[in-house]
Amino acid sequence: MMKSIYPIHCIIATIASAMALAMTGCGDDDKGLSAAEKPDWAEAAENFVTKAPAWTSTIIASDQEPDWAVDLKGSDPAPSWVAPSIANLYSSMEATVALPSILAPAASKNDVLAAFIDDECRGIATYLDGEFAISILGRESETSEIKFKYYSASLQATFDLNSGLKFSSAYPTVIDLSIEMPSGDAPAWTAHNASAYPVSMTAVLAVPDALSAAQSSADLMGAFVGDECRGIGGSQTINGAIRWYLMIKGSEAESESVTFKYYCAVLNTTFIASAAVDFEQDLIYGTTNAPKVPALIKADTRPTYTAPDYSGIPLYMSAYVTPGSYLAAYASAADQMGAFVGDECRGIGSRNSDGSYSINVLGFEDEEALITFRYYSAELATVFSSRNSVEFSTEYSYGGAGYAATPDFTMSGKYPVLMTAVVSVDNSTIQPSGDDQVAAFVGDECRGVGSLYAVDGSTYIFQLYVYGLSEDETVTLYYYSAKTGTLYADNKHIRNLANNEEWGTYLVPIELTLEPVNAISFYLCLPEELKTYASASDQMAAFVGENCCGVGEFGADGIWRLSANAATADQIELRYYNSDLGYLFTDTKAYAYAVDSAIGSEAAPHTLDFGLDSLHPLTMRAYFSLPSWLSAVTSYNDMMAAFVDGECRGVATVRHTSLGYIFVIDIHGSLSGSETVTIRYYSSDLQSVYVSHRQFTFSASATIGTETAPEELILTKK
Repeated sequence: MMKSIYPIHCIIATIASAMALAMTGCGDDDKGLSAAEKPDWAEAAENFVTKAPAWTSTIIASDQEPDWAVDLKGSDPAPSWVAPSIANLYSSMEATVALPSILAPAASKNDVLAAFIDDECRGIATYLDGEFAISILGRESETSEIKFKYYSASLQATFDLNSGLKFSSAYPTVIDLSIEMPSGDAPAWTAHNASAYPVSMTAVLAVPDALSAAQSSADLMGAFVGDECRGIGGSQTINGAIRWYLMIKGSEAESESVTFKYYCAVLNTTFIASAAVDFEQDLIYGTTNAPKVPALIKADTRPTYTAPDYSGIPLYMSAYVTPGSYLAAYASAADQMGAFVGDECRGIGSRNSDGSYSINVLGFEDEEALITFRYYSAELATVFSSRNSVEFSTEYSYGGAGYAATPDFTMSGKYPVLMTAVVSVDNSTIQPSGDDQVAAFVGDECRGVGSLYAVDGSTYIFQLYVYGLSEDETVTLYYYSAKTGTLYADNKHIRNLANNEEWGTYLVPIELTLEPVNAISFYLCLPEELKTYASASDQMAAFVGENCCGVGEFGADGIWRLSANAATADQIELRYYNSDLGYLFTDTKAYAYAVDSAIGSEAAPHTLDFGLDSLHPLTMRAYFSLPSWLSAVTSYNDMMAAFVDGECRGVATVRHTSLGYIFVIDIHGSLSGSETVTIRYYSSDLQSVYVSHRQFTFSASATIGTETAPEELILTKK
C-alpha cells in the first residue's frame, strides 16, 4: 500500500497559517469567534478623468437664419456715352498703289508719287521692291476724289492720275490708278522744203523702255534743227518691235545739231531727246537691228511735295477689361463699359460671352493720354470709375482675349471704400459647414456677405468684400452656424475699414473668435484652493443636460469668460476640467438662461462653488508589501485600502512581481489641509482584517515606496 505524500507548497502554507494564527491569537482557543467577512471597501465616487474632454457647443439655438445682403444699389441714370466720331478726325488709309500699265515700265525708286485731296497733299508714297506704298491722311466725312501726281525720274515728266476713290480708312489696300489725259492737240509738224536742203542723213530709232508700253500708231517722231522740222519719221513693226525711220535734210555746210522729238498719243505728251546728234551728210544713224534709242524726256522740274502732319491722326489701343469678381454677381447685358481720357469718351466696349468687354480706345500720336474706365451696372444703377489709369499706347493691348484686365473700380459708386477679408472657422469652437454664413457690419448695416472659398480639413475659409463710406468706419464680423442655429459675433477682431487692403489672406486667414450674440455671458474665477493648480490647459464649459452650449476661454488675468446659448428657461450647469489634477469639477449651482444676461463681470467675476469640502481631487501613490509571516498566504483575493477618519480614500490593486505580492494604492486627498492616512488589509485566506501600525500624512503627488522597493507594513489584527 502506497503512502500519501503532501506537496511541498501545501506543507509551507500549513506552517505559515499556524504561525499567523499563533501571532494573532486566533488558535484553537478562539474557535468561538466568527471569521471576518470580506469587507466592501470602496472610495466615494470622484470625477477623475484619464483623458481631457473635447467640449464643443452642440446646442441648437433658436436664432433665425439671417438674410444678410449689402444694399449696393444707387440712383445713377443709365449713361448716354457716345463713341468718338472719327468722321471729322483725320485717320490714315494705308494702301499699295498700282501705276497705269503704260507707266509701269517707267517706275523707279527715284520717282515721286503723291496723293491729293482738293489740291492738298495728303501722302507721299515710298517705292520698295517695285511697288509704291502710301499712307493717306483724310477724314471719313470728305467727299472729294483722291488724286495722284506721279513724277517719272527717267522721263522727267509729271502725270496726273485718277483713283476714282473717296477717302475711307477701311478701303482695300490696293489702289489702281488711271491716266488723267493732258489737254491739248497733237502737234502739227511739217518738214521744211526739201529743195532748200540738198543733202540728207538717215536715222533708225526706237523709244526707250519707259515709253514702250505707251506706243501707238498715232504717235509721231520728228527731227529738228532748232525749231525747224527737218524730217518726220514713219514707223514699222518688225519682229514685234517698233522702229522709226527718218530722212533728215540739211545743207552741205550744216553745222547745227539734230534733236529728236517724240509725241506719245496715249499720254498726249511730247518728249524731247536729252542729247542732240551732229548732222553729217549721208550718215546712217542706227539700223533696224540696232536702232538708236534717244533718252526722251519731258523736262518737267522734279516736284517737291510737303508731307501732311500726321499728329492729328487717331490711333487705336486694344483693351480687354472686366468689371471684377465683386461686381460680376450683378452683371447683365444692359451694363456698359467705356474708356475715357478725362471726361471725353474714347471708346465703348462690346460685351463678350465671358462677361468681359473689348474696346478700341482712340488716341493720338504723342498725346501722352491716360486712359480710365467707367462701368455702369444696370442692376445697381451705379457708375463705377476706375481708380487706376493706363497710358495710351499702340504697342501693346491692355489685357487680352481670355485674360481680360480688371480696372480698380473701388473708391467709386455708392460705397467708395472696399476692403477684402478672408476669415476662417474651425471645429474647435463650433461645427462649421458649407451652409454657414459670415457677414461684416458697420453698426446695424450689412456691408459685406462672405462666400465659402475653401475647406482645409476641419477649417472653413470664407472670403468677403467689405464696403464702406469712409475709412473711419468700424467693422464687426458676424457668423451664423446652420447646424446649431446660432448667431455669433467676433468681438475680438473689430477694426476700421482700409481701402484696397486685404484683411487676412488665404494662407493666413483671420481666425474668428466667436461669441453667441443672444447668449448669457459668464465672467468666472476659481476658488482660492484651486488657483494653485490652474493652467492654460484647463477647460471650462456650460451644459444644458449633457449638451454643451458654450466653451470658455481662460484669460491672462485669471478670469474665465464664457458665452452660452440655450433656450428660455433652460438651466445651465458649469463644468471645469483641471488638467494638472486630471479632475472634473461641477458647479453646485445651476443658472437660468436669459438673453443678453451676465453672471459676474470683468470687474467682479463670479467665484465658482464646486463643493470642495466633499471632493478629494488630490492624489498620492503608495506601494506596500506584507510581512513575511503573511506573504506566504497572500493572494489576488486579498484587499488593501487607505482611510482618512474612517472614510475610504483609495483601494489597492494587487500585483505579483519578482518580490512577491505588492499592493498599489492611489490615495485621494482633499484641498482643505493636512490629513492622516491609515492602511487596512484583509487576508482572504485567514479571513481577517489587519491595521497598519504606521499612519501616513497625506501629501499631494508624493509617493510612498516604489514598485521595486515597496514599503513593508507592520500589521495588527483589528
